[in-house]
Amino acid sequence: MKLLLALALLLACTAFFGGRSIVVNVVGLNHSYIAVNEKCVRGNITVNVYNRLWENKDVYVYLTPECSNVSLDSRTFAIPPGGSLTITGHARNVTFAPVLLKAYWDGGSAAINLKIECN
Repeated sequence: MKLLLALALLLACTAFFGGRSIVVNVVGLNHSYIAVNEKCVRGNITVNVYNRLWENKDVYVYLTPECSNVSLDSRTFAIPPGGSLTITGHARNVTFAPVLLKAYWDGGSAAINLKIECN
């Protein structure tokens, strides 16, 4: 009984934070995609973008916040084939941070609307 009570107290006082992953098939092949993993913890936003294009091309990515309470590094970044990139930012006084991710490469482009939950 004491063990269950201690476990219940431990769980009640512990915060769990997580993100979610998105995989966008960009050229109709199951092995060619851009992957995105994002999270917002205590107002700190992290967006990881992965270049998994089958064509072995650089991907150029930029993020645009769609809310005045969200700020992000909005420069355009190049991601080499097989590489990844982490973009950071901040959110204040929001439950969800709406962000538009745009990516383009030689021969294609993608736009992904993200709704990042802030914990």
